[in-house]
Amino acid sequence: MGRRYLPLLVFGAVHLASSLPFLLSRAPGTDAALVGFPLDDVWIHLVYARSFAAFEGFAWNPGQLEAGFTSPLWAMLLAPAFWLPALSTAGLVLVVKGLGIALGVVTSLLAHRVVTRLSGKPRAGLVAGLLIAAEPSLSFAKLSGMEVLLASATVLFTLDALLGEQPVRAGIGLGLAPLARPENAVFSALAALVLGLMLFERAEVRRLWRALAAPCAAGAAWIVYNLVVTGHPLPATFYAKHEPMALGVFASNLRAIAGPITKQVGASAQGIGSVFALGGAVLLIVRRSRLTATARRCAALFLAYPLLYTLGVAWAHALEDPLAFYFARYFQPALPFLLALSGVGLVSACCWAWPRGRLARVAAVLTSLVPAGGMAAVLLPTTARFAWDCQTIQELNVQVARWIAAQTSPEDWVGTADAGAVRFFGSAKTLDLAGLNSHRVLWSSPRAEVDRLGARYLVLFPQILTGQVDGYAKVRSFKVERYTICNCPQSELAIYERIGSQDL
Repeated sequence: MGRRYLPLLVFGAVHLASSLPFLLSRAPGTDAALVGFPLDDVWIHLVYARSFAAFEGFAWNPGQLEAGFTSPLWAMLLAPAFWLPALSTAGLVLVVKGLGIALGVVTSLLAHRVVTRLSGKPRAGLVAGLLIAAEPSLSFAKLSGMEVLLASATVLFTLDALLGEQPVRAGIGLGLAPLARPENAVFSALAALVLGLMLFERAEVRRLWRALAAPCAAGAAWIVYNLVVTGHPLPATFYAKHEPMALGVFASNLRAIAGPITKQVGASAQGIGSVFALGGAVLLIVRRSRLTATARRCAALFLAYPLLYTLGVAWAHALEDPLAFYFARYFQPALPFLLALSGVGLVSACCWAWPRGRLARVAAVLTSLVPAGGMAAVLLPTTARFAWDCQTIQELNVQVARWIAAQTSPEDWVGTADAGAVRFFGSAKTLDLAGLNSHRVLWSSPRAEVDRLGARYLVLFPQILTGQVDGYAKVRSFKVERYTICNCPQSELAIYERIGSQDL
């Protein structure tokens, strides 16, 4: 019984230990890392989660369904937090961060199971899970309030079910993966093929419909929802963020991803992690001949997933500043797979160099400290960046949101360029000028919607305001001296009030 739960205890302890430096960081001199989030997008998820918890569907404004999120599964997982009695905003933030840590533990456990089955080395599975638990960039992600590790966990869940030849469980994973991140759709399609071949070889083709019922129902429901709400099959976020790009831009995106993700594959300071990951990939390819047909296909999927996912991200997003979490969150779901491969390569190298004896065990432990040293080298800068990002959102978005909430009523409309906190903390109806949560803006224009709704306030970044705010006067401005979210001209949020609205 003790050995059975040992990985859970070990991974849980390491995930908690790797989270504490982030939560307790006071780099900006405040507790923002503990009580805040590093992105305004988290508040968007929480708006939808709150509506879902109240059985109002995915409503943005009361009675207004929208599709301004790419991870409906994450919004649904966050919803139960709103059923907790008398939960303060700070308490809600801690619950979300706790859920992120729990997802990190689940990801490590699933990676441990999948890598052990594919490599035949339990120690490789253990090291894979530990590398995922200790990686600073993933600690940033799991405490961010975003769905990064959920996207990874659903894919690992599906692979684990396929390796265990559990078709219904695998089908559930196929359905969940794209609902965690849409870029997982290609993986689900390929995994469905693996599932079909497995049942065909077992002469159980009739069971295929039961296994595929869940993913087909989930995919159809999500597409139908988008069609009903916006008139288009994909979430509004896709149409707001994706632009047809030339091959050169696509290649530039791939190069932008390659640098940061290579540095994050363990032992980043020494640059050795990527070598271990490449060695792990080669070893899995060599070992395929010893695996069953289904396991061979799963190994191919495991190896291909980081590339397939990265291609999808490079096609769907313009990555202007990939070193910032604002953009890195899109490609980081591939990182646990590369870290797992690094674990396979590391353990195999130790077994080859020191095959037996006490000296071998000591050498293996010392060698395993190489990635630990690399991670330690980037820990403090990463925790500081996390704390400063949280501080920035607190100073800009949350402060603006609280000011707007104090000035408005539920009958007012507020147009804003960053919509999450403004909508979450306020009662006024919110028009998302970026179109993410107000889909009419995407096929009309922000100003046309502002005029149609008679927005009382506009919240804008004046640094990137290209037109005149006709009919509005600037009444308040919030600015940060150290803007860290991304390399963007967005260090100030200005509030404009419609002229004459004071007299209404």
